[in-house]
Amino acid sequence: MSAGPQLQLAVLWPWLLMATLQVGLGHTGLALAAESERSAAQKAIIRVIPLKVEPITLEGVFANVAEVTPAEGKLLQFHPLSLCNTSEDEHTGSGFVTIVKLERPDRDLHPCLSLANKVCA
Repeated sequence: MSAGPQLQLAVLWPWLLMATLQVGLGHTGLALAAESERSAAQKAIIRVIPLKVEPITLEGVFANVAEVTPAEGKLLQFHPLSLCNTSEDEHTGSGFVTIVKLERPDRDLHPCLSLANKVCA
């Protein structure tokens, strides 16, 4: 009968060790689960303050392609094809926030066109 609790402890010790480390570091299992869920689909909330109109709020979801950080600056909307542009003729200064509506890849057979093809399209 005494082997039962010892066996249960032997099976649970890795979980108990991780729980102890997480609590020691200030994280609980529930907090870690919530944090991983948030990082999987973080909402992008952009507050736009026009000069003479009430502020508006845009909501979306971050594309998990880069680090999510607060930003402040001019609000620029880019076409998804501009992400393919590698030419040096488009210079954008620093201090801007980019909004891009990403399309599903199966909707466009040739997503990255040359600059000449972009002009003709």
